[in-house]
Amino acid sequence: MPTYAGTPSIHSIYIAIIYMLLKDFPMIKADVSGAFLQAEDVCDEKIRIGVPGIRILPDFPDKKPKELSKFTDEQYEIVKKKRKELKEGEIYITDKALYGGPGSVKMFSTKAKTELKELGFEEIDESIHLRRETNTNEVNAVIYHPVDDFEGGAMDIEEIFSKYGHRLFLGSLVQVRGHRADETGKEDVPVLGVFPQLAVR
Repeated sequence: MPTYAGTPSIHSIYIAIIYMLLKDFPMIKADVSGAFLQAEDVCDEKIRIGVPGIRILPDFPDKKPKELSKFTDEQYEIVKKKRKELKEGEIYITDKALYGGPGSVKMFSTKAKTELKELGFEEIDESIHLRRETNTNEVNAVIYHPVDDFEGGAMDIEEIFSKYGHRLFLGSLVQVRGHRADETGKEDVPVLGVFPQLAVR
């Protein structure tokens, strides 16, 4: 399997940012949590992991500990079930891309692009994606991603990332450009800069 995974050129990123600023799009950046682990390992040569013979893996209590509050109850149940299936001394084949594994970046990049395509985006340059109006063909959303860091702009960018977050688990969203209300209550005063972190889930 090819292992090359490109990243957007700095010139393409500048053009994308300039376009978003000209269109006065709110802009958001997001990171993907455990990015590579969300991609299926499709390499012919699989990575094998041996579980030590001595008992070092923890058992998970029935009730989710508060230290693991960032995980949903459903995610905790999955991990707890998987732990019970593991046996000391056994060797297991991974089914997810691992950091440092052959082709992991390529596998994640392919998944990320596929999910964007299903949301109506087209890739016009390496890792630069556009969504167009159906009738006018005008670009109404831009997203680019150097591997697992995403940034984009659109009038409905929060909704876009919300939908994307159901396909790839996003750790956080940070608004980097938006609007705030003026003294009359109209939201027409542009704001540029890093905003407080917005919770995704």
